[in-house]
Amino acid sequence: MQGDEIVEGGIATLVSFVGSLLNDGDLCWVLLSCDAGAQQVAPATESAHAVQLGQVENIASPLPLATSASTSPNQAVNQSQVLGVAQTIIDVTASRTLGTTYTNTTGKPIIVYAAGTCGVGGGSIAITIDGLVAQIGNDNTTGHAIATNLIIPAGSAYSVFITGSVTLNSWNELR
Repeated sequence: MQGDEIVEGGIATLVSFVGSLLNDGDLCWVLLSCDAGAQQVAPATESAHAVQLGQVENIASPLPLATSASTSPNQAVNQSQVLGVAQTIIDVTASRTLGTTYTNTTGKPIIVYAAGTCGVGGGSIAITIDGLVAQIGNDNTTGHAIATNLIIPAGSAYSVFITGSVTLNSWNELR
């Protein structure tokens, strides 16, 4: 022990162990926890260090935990990278211009939502991602609502544009 793990008035949880691999086969006790006691393991700061409970967010996966945005199939995903975690929908209509290219610099995926109303003859709302038209919503009926949305990966460029007679009513982003 390192000191201060067991404190006066604290409730200690111990487990006993007898086995040839520890303490020459003699009985030994292992402290699992003690209320108000000091943590025995310092927080991990290097890849080979032991971790404290709470430092690992995905313990069900046998893969190493990703520590930054990762698309590697050899790493488990950290919850902070998951779409919707610690993100909110923001109305960006006033700060965006149709046909202008923007880049997702958030470090995680976002969702772009665009909605409008069809004028005479209708039209479409489209979202491009990295220069390719990836999602289109269209309607040819005057007065109908029209909308589309698309997930934008971290680092990708995107834009929203309209064709025909469509008025953009809102541009929202989950970020």
